Amino acid sequence: MRSVELPPVELPPDVSALDPRTRDTFLDLFERPLSDERTFALHVAQYRELVHHASATNDFIDVPLADRLAEVCQALLGSVTPETPEPRRRLIQAGVRYFLMADDADDDLASASRFDDDVRVMNVVTTALGRADLEIVGSA
Repeated sequence: MRSVELPPVELPPDVSALDPRTRDTFLDLFERPLSDERTFALHVAQYRELVHHASATNDFIDVPLADRLAEVCQALLGSVTPETPEPRRRLIQAGVRYFLMADDADDDLASASRFDDDVRVMNVVTTALGRADLEIVGSA
Protein backbone atom coordinates (compact mmCIF):
# COMPACT_ATOMS: atom_id res chain seq x y z
CA MET A 1 0.00 0.00 0.00
CA ARG A 2 1.43 3.38 -1.05
CA SER A 3 1.16 6.25 1.38
CA VAL A 4 -0.49 9.44 0.22
CA GLU A 5 1.59 12.61 0.51
CA LEU A 6 -0.32 15.13 2.62
CA PRO A 7 0.37 18.84 2.26
CA PRO A 8 2.02 20.31 5.35
CA VAL A 9 -0.20 22.12 7.82
CA GLU A 10 0.81 25.62 8.84
CA LEU A 11 0.37 26.27 12.52
CA PRO A 12 -1.33 28.17 13.72
CA PRO A 13 -3.73 28.18 10.78
CA ASP A 14 -4.72 31.48 9.18
CA VAL A 15 -7.67 32.54 11.34
CA SER A 16 -7.98 36.06 9.93
CA ALA A 17 -11.45 35.23 8.53
CA LEU A 18 -12.73 34.64 12.06
CA ASP A 19 -14.06 37.28 14.42
CA PRO A 20 -12.15 37.53 17.75
CA ARG A 21 -14.59 35.45 19.81
CA THR A 22 -14.76 32.70 17.21
CA ARG A 23 -10.99 32.77 16.72
CA ASP A 24 -10.29 32.49 20.46
CA THR A 25 -12.74 29.62 20.85
CA PHE A 26 -11.30 27.76 17.85
CA LEU A 27 -7.71 28.19 19.01
CA ASP A 28 -8.71 26.95 22.48
CA LEU A 29 -10.32 23.87 20.91
CA PHE A 30 -7.18 23.32 18.84
CA GLU A 31 -5.15 22.99 22.05
CA ARG A 32 -7.37 20.35 23.63
CA PRO A 33 -6.14 16.75 23.92
CA LEU A 34 -6.83 14.51 20.95
CA SER A 35 -9.74 12.08 21.13
CA ASP A 36 -10.88 9.09 19.11
CA GLU A 37 -12.29 10.11 15.71
CA ARG A 38 -14.94 7.36 15.85
CA THR A 39 -16.38 8.96 18.99
CA PHE A 40 -16.48 12.33 17.25
CA ALA A 41 -18.25 10.75 14.26
CA LEU A 42 -20.98 9.47 16.60
CA HIS A 43 -21.32 12.91 18.20
CA VAL A 44 -21.65 14.54 14.77
CA ALA A 45 -24.47 12.13 13.85
CA GLN A 46 -26.21 12.83 17.17
CA TYR A 47 -25.87 16.60 16.76
CA ARG A 48 -27.26 16.37 13.24
CA GLU A 49 -30.30 14.55 14.66
CA LEU A 50 -30.69 17.24 17.33
CA VAL A 51 -30.68 19.96 14.65
CA HIS A 52 -33.29 18.10 12.61
CA HIS A 53 -35.45 17.65 15.70
CA ALA A 54 -35.13 21.33 16.67
CA SER A 55 -36.06 22.41 13.15
CA ALA A 56 -39.54 20.92 13.65
CA THR A 57 -40.34 23.85 15.93
CA ASN A 58 -37.93 26.45 14.50
CA ASP A 59 -38.30 27.40 10.84
CA PHE A 60 -35.14 29.50 10.92
CA ILE A 61 -32.72 26.61 11.37
CA ASP A 62 -30.83 26.03 8.13
CA VAL A 63 -31.02 22.23 8.03
CA PRO A 64 -29.32 21.84 4.62
CA LEU A 65 -26.37 23.91 5.86
CA ALA A 66 -26.16 21.92 9.09
CA ASP A 67 -26.26 18.72 7.03
CA ARG A 68 -23.43 20.00 4.80
CA LEU A 69 -21.36 20.90 7.86
CA ALA A 70 -21.97 17.42 9.30
CA GLU A 71 -20.95 15.83 5.99
CA VAL A 72 -17.72 17.83 5.95
CA CYS A 73 -17.02 16.82 9.56
CA GLN A 74 -17.60 13.17 8.73
CA ALA A 75 -15.39 13.37 5.62
CA LEU A 76 -12.56 14.96 7.60
CA LEU A 77 -12.89 12.46 10.43
CA GLY A 78 -12.97 9.61 7.91
CA SER A 79 -9.74 10.83 6.34
CA VAL A 80 -7.76 10.24 9.54
CA THR A 81 -5.46 7.20 9.50
CA PRO A 82 -2.89 5.97 12.03
CA GLU A 83 -0.28 7.84 9.95
CA THR A 84 -2.12 11.18 10.06
CA PRO A 85 0.19 13.76 11.64
CA GLU A 86 -0.94 15.24 14.95
CA PRO A 87 -1.31 18.82 13.60
CA ARG A 88 -3.80 17.60 10.96
CA ARG A 89 -5.75 15.66 13.58
CA ARG A 90 -5.81 18.72 15.86
CA LEU A 91 -7.22 20.91 13.08
CA ILE A 92 -9.88 18.37 12.20
CA GLN A 93 -10.88 17.83 15.80
CA ALA A 94 -10.96 21.56 16.56
CA GLY A 95 -13.29 22.15 13.60
CA VAL A 96 -15.54 19.26 14.61
CA ARG A 97 -15.59 20.37 18.23
CA TYR A 98 -16.63 23.85 17.13
CA PHE A 99 -19.49 22.45 15.04
CA LEU A 100 -20.65 20.36 18.02
CA MET A 101 -20.93 23.46 20.24
CA ALA A 102 -24.53 24.64 19.87
CA ASP A 103 -23.86 27.76 21.90
CA ASP A 104 -20.73 29.01 20.19
CA ALA A 105 -20.14 32.54 18.85
CA ASP A 106 -23.52 32.36 17.10
CA ASP A 107 -25.95 29.99 18.83
CA ASP A 108 -26.71 27.36 16.20
CA LEU A 109 -30.30 26.88 17.30
CA ALA A 110 -31.24 30.39 18.47
CA SER A 111 -29.25 33.17 16.82
CA ALA A 112 -30.12 34.89 13.56
CA SER A 113 -26.84 33.86 11.92
CA ARG A 114 -27.05 30.24 13.14
CA PHE A 115 -24.28 28.24 11.44
CA ASP A 116 -22.40 31.10 9.75
CA ASP A 117 -19.55 31.01 12.27
CA ASP A 118 -19.35 27.22 11.93
CA VAL A 119 -18.96 27.61 8.17
CA ARG A 120 -16.15 30.12 8.62
CA VAL A 121 -14.37 27.81 11.07
CA MET A 122 -14.82 24.76 8.84
CA ASN A 123 -13.50 26.68 5.84
CA VAL A 124 -10.41 27.71 7.85
CA VAL A 125 -9.87 24.02 8.60
CA THR A 126 -10.43 22.77 5.04
CA THR A 127 -8.17 25.50 3.63
CA ALA A 128 -5.38 24.72 6.12
CA LEU A 129 -5.67 21.03 5.25
CA GLY A 130 -5.61 21.65 1.50
CA ARG A 131 -9.12 20.21 1.13
CA ALA A 132 -10.72 22.72 -1.23
CA ASP A 133 -13.13 19.92 -2.24
CA LEU A 134 -14.77 20.25 1.18
CA GLU A 135 -15.04 24.04 1.28
CA ILE A 136 -18.55 25.27 1.96
CA VAL A 137 -19.48 27.95 -0.55
CA GLY A 138 -22.50 30.19 -0.85
CA SER A 139 -22.86 30.78 2.87
CA ALA A 140 -21.38 32.88 5.66
